[in-house]
Amino acid sequence: MTQTLSNPSCGASPQLVRLIDFIVDYTHSLIASGVHTSRVIRNAVRIADSQNTDLNMMVTLHCLIITLRHENTPEVITRVVSIKAKPISFQLNTELSALSWAAIDERLSFEEIKSRYYQILSKPKRPDWIVLILLSLANGAFCRLFEGDWTATAIVILATAIGFALKLWLGAHKVNTYFMVTLSAFAASMTASMSLLADCTWQIALATSPLFLVPGVPLITCVIDAVEGHVLTAVSRFANAILIVLCISVGLGITLLIVTKDLPVTP
Repeated sequence: MTQTLSNPSCGASPQLVRLIDFIVDYTHSLIASGVHTSRVIRNAVRIADSQNTDLNMMVTLHCLIITLRHENTPEVITRVVSIKAKPISFQLNTELSALSWAAIDERLSFEEIKSRYYQILSKPKRPDWIVLILLSLANGAFCRLFEGDWTATAIVILATAIGFALKLWLGAHKVNTYFMVTLSAFAASMTASMSLLADCTWQIALATSPLFLVPGVPLITCVIDAVEGHVLTAVSRFANAILIVLCISVGLGITLLIVTKDLPVTP
């Protein structure tokens, strides 16, 4: 839901309304793609500066407040917007940041900025099956990195594929994020528990199977936000990341409770 507040004494011109609506959409895309707060603000300010306007912004994990003022008139307009989570995309982050620099350096018109923005958004996304394959191989590499043998690595690759496929399916059905992570961690670790039946490094297979769910980007961005003074957003990101880690632990813990009786006894 979006709430609009404007200066009642003069109102806001249609041009200013269109600009702030675009900046809201642009900023939302940046935040959803995993960008830290300072970079979001810098990019949005560059877009506003290119159109001779002043921008003030407050960003939290789930809310965005933007106030835009025209440099040559008393027009002021404010947007209060709720932020919805989207898949993290470093490519989108890079291209949107480049667009903000182009807006300043090339003095792009508003229509040209919008056109380039929608061209970026319309680029085809990497198919889920390719992500699944690459993610499974990457998680298998973690197993090898922690000195898992090849049998354990193969099992982890299969477990990751099953866990991530379940995560995609649950995400498509709008399942709660924390419940989705818990079920995905359980599915991956339960699949990895088949390593107990093989002569392999089953401990490493079980431990590494849900690593693909670890929230690396939120943990990194919360540190950056804290260092740069955006403490509220940093705490929100950190709390969200910790909850996800706890959900991974719960999913893995359920698997361990189920298979505990089958664990080999170490003398």
